Amino acid sequence: MLPAGGNWWGLENTHRMAIFLVCRTGYRSTSLCCRFNSNYVMRMRYMFELKENDNACQQAYNSGAFFLFHNLSPLLRQKEKRFWAPKINAAEIKKFLVEVKQDEQRMEDSMLVGCSDECTPYFALDLGLFIEQRQLQ
Repeated sequence: MLPAGGNWWGLENTHRMAIFLVCRTGYRSTSLCCRFNSNYVMRMRYMFELKENDNACQQAYNSGAFFLFHNLSPLLRQKEKRFWAPKINAAEIKKFLVEVKQDEQRMEDSMLVGCSDECTPYFALDLGLFIEQRQLQ
């Protein structure tokens, strides 16, 4: 039952609308937060699977992106006044390994460093090992 005058808890229509909008906005931000957290959980589960399962990790080499390093320093490209680390796909890495006369198994020397929102794995490959081995030969 409504109190006398038809007001909901003694509030006017504008106040009721403001409360309704605040509750809806709070619900929306909570649902976006939950959606973000579920995406984060999905990525962490995927990365855990790659760390624990060698077969899954080997398959991920073909779909992943690689960052190149030399003696723990990233190889960067310069565009205008900014430096950035290029992501190199598996096909380009395999082509590079053929050029430097290395086996494709060298891709397995890379380390898993993360993944994108779309669960594309990121690997870091240190080229210092390749250069040192070439100089020894």
